[in-house]
Amino acid sequence: MSAGKTVIHRDIGNLGAAEAALSGTPPDKMVELWSPPNAAGTQGILWFVAMQDALRHRCRDRPFTLVVDCGGRADLAIEALRAGLPAVALAARSPVADKVVDIADQLGGRVVLIPAG
Repeated sequence: MSAGKTVIHRDIGNLGAAEAALSGTPPDKMVELWSPPNAAGTQGILWFVAMQDALRHRCRDRPFTLVVDCGGRADLAIEALRAGLPAVALAARSPVADKVVDIADQLGGRVVLIPAG
């Protein structure tokens, strides 16, 4: 898959929506599945861990990255990364954002900084 070919699907909060997004995207494109805003706090980290595991089992041939929106909750972002989720969205500024990015780097994860409201 070449750079610049990532398709982002937003507001993916359940397995059915995630499967539909994956099946509706051409196979030559990388897929990012973004949770609804603040979903780490409303749906919980383990919900997305379970969804990721189920998707990897059901869609073995389809690479994707699940990005869980943690709102302004750095604690949830760190928990998500430690639980094995590959990427989180976080509304935070330095020095908090810097600390979360450092932890993500150590864990092999990614933090997408979104504007803090």
